[in-house]
Amino acid sequence: MTGTSAARSSALRDSSARRHLRAVPESPLATVHDISQAPTARRRRELLRSEVPADGRRPLRPRSASRAAVTIDGAMVLRAVLVVVVTMVLTALAAGVGIALQPSAYRGPTLTHSVVAGESVWSLAAAVDTDRPLEDVVTDIEALNDLDAGLRVGQLVVLPVQ
Repeated sequence: MTGTSAARSSALRDSSARRHLRAVPESPLATVHDISQAPTARRRRELLRSEVPADGRRPLRPRSASRAAVTIDGAMVLRAVLVVVVTMVLTALAAGVGIALQPSAYRGPTLTHSVVAGESVWSLAAAVDTDRPLEDVVTDIEALNDLDAGLRVGQLVVLPVQ
């Protein structure tokens, strides 16, 4: 390249870089107004009251705490008593239904069995030949033997036959 072509390409690069840059004209940052013209809350309220007459009246003052009294009338007391009575009746009714639905104790024939290793209350109940649900048979075995823990090898257990 020659000296003039190098200078020309350098000038082109400088002009293309400067093409995106331009001077910004000076302008004021903010418009300043006189403070006496600023709308205050009092002026806004006065303007609103002059526009809508209903807004011009003052709201009622709430009663002070010393003057406010809680009054209990007879209907309120009657409702409270009624709620308590209905709750007690429903609780008694639910307890009665729960007792009535509880399975009765087994009163049929029984046999005595000596527990061997690996047996559980559930396996003993499954061995009983009956049409009753397995859970009822397990409950009967636990009730007949006063069981609340696992079985021990050699323990004598009373089993229902049916």
